[in-house]
Amino acid sequence: MQSVSVRNSHSTLTEMTINREELIADYAQQILDGMDMKTMECFVYDTLRDNLSSYSDEELIAEVTEYNPELLEDVTV
Repeated sequence: MQSVSVRNSHSTLTEMTINREELIADYAQQILDGMDMKTMECFVYDTLRDNLSSYSDEELIAEVTEYNPELLEDVTV
């Protein structure tokens, strides 16, 4: 746990102790609970594209080869 100083809606500085991992997990769950399926689908798609965009060509080919090799059947690598 760690202590952090935050300003509330009245600009009052408050010291609080948080469990960062627990807060992240709870916040992520709250966001997820508020999504409908279409929003969730868009979020997952965008996140996957962003993550895969950071892969090198070699990493991308290795990933696709492992999980969806049929995507590379007509591709010269």
